[in-house]
Amino acid sequence: MFSERKLIRLSLLTIIVGLTGLYLIGLFVDPEFVELSSIDRSFVGNVISTQGTISKITFIEESKTLFLDVTENEKVLIVVIFNSEGDIFKRGDGVALSGELATYKGKLELIAREIEKI
Repeated sequence: MFSERKLIRLSLLTIIVGLTGLYLIGLFVDPEFVELSSIDRSFVGNVISTQGTISKITFIEESKTLFLDVTENEKVLIVVIFNSEGDIFKRGDGVALSGELATYKGKLELIAREIEKI
């Protein structure tokens, strides 16, 4: 039927095609947009996108971690940016962001994957 060599080649080809397909799907699939005021614990573990205005900035130099309080209609969401330069945003900036929603010490946090000024 098939030689061992042909099976190995077929397996490698299938792996390459599958990984390429997953990569391309990842490029074109955007995270679900959720209004900041609608974010709750039901979204924990999901990658979402939202937007709001920066109301507070805290930068920890030792770990290069930036914490932003992003606000919309009096709802506040903590956004964490690891390996940050620290001075890229200022209070009052509007931002569009996406990342994974998590909880830390009982509070909701968005671990940012992408963030840009709007």
